[in-house]
Amino acid sequence: LAEIMMLQSILILVLFACQSESKTVKGTIYANNEARFWVNGELIAEDPVPIIPINAFNVSFEIPDEGAVTFGIEGLDWADHRGLEFDGRCVGSGVIRAIFDNGVATNSSWKCWTYNYGPVNWRPCYALLDIDSSLKVFPGCAMNSSPVLDDCFTRILDIPEGWSTSDFDDSNWQYAVEWDESYVGWLGPPAGCEAPGTYVSTELDPSGENMTCGQNINWSAYGNEGKFIWREDLQLDNHVLCRYTISSAATRTVISSIFFVLLTVFTITALV
Repeated sequence: LAEIMMLQSILILVLFACQSESKTVKGTIYANNEARFWVNGELIAEDPVPIIPINAFNVSFEIPDEGAVTFGIEGLDWADHRGLEFDGRCVGSGVIRAIFDNGVATNSSWKCWTYNYGPVNWRPCYALLDIDSSLKVFPGCAMNSSPVLDDCFTRILDIPEGWSTSDFDDSNWQYAVEWDESYVGWLGPPAGCEAPGTYVSTELDPSGENMTCGQNINWSAYGNEGKFIWREDLQLDNHVLCRYTISSAATRTVISSIFFVLLTVFTITALV
């Protein structure tokens, strides 16, 4: 009987060892121009270099072993109050891409919402910029030499409270649009990105451990390929919030069930 109880105790200890309270997840996020990363409402990391160069950055964080976990990425395409960038001659474009070693990756399953959109009056604004009104010009920079002043404007909305938490209602958000790499490209990468695996050293990231080159990342490293995602308009959707929720509760329940079945079978067999 003592041996049975000892083996039962061992099985129970193994069960609880497999049910750790949290686990570490690592990942890489790329954004044009920059991004902030949230998990369950907590800001985890920000792009170490704002605007340009356009780089990827590495993240590491803890997630609970049970319950819902929401990944949130705030994508920021640089734009001023007119929806223009640089000297007022360009309409920029935004995009994000991410992978995590627990299998989560950006794709059309994510849901996104725009809180900075413009130029709202893009037809007259584009006419002033002399840009093709089909919005298919990429990048959208003016052919003329005169910058636009205040003839263009944006629509800016308040960021919803708790948008990156698991209990947030995103039913009115749209699913992300996947964009092809051949179209969005790798714009304005940091110097030294020609060499695969090169890390970038800057004043903001002297070690080069957090900032890296997006085009040198294996975006299928953890199984699911991280896709370029954004809203439906690369140029006019300037600032977007994208979120994705997973749940590990089911996995933990299955593990618990298996161990308790084994424990019961072992106990019955030993007593017989």
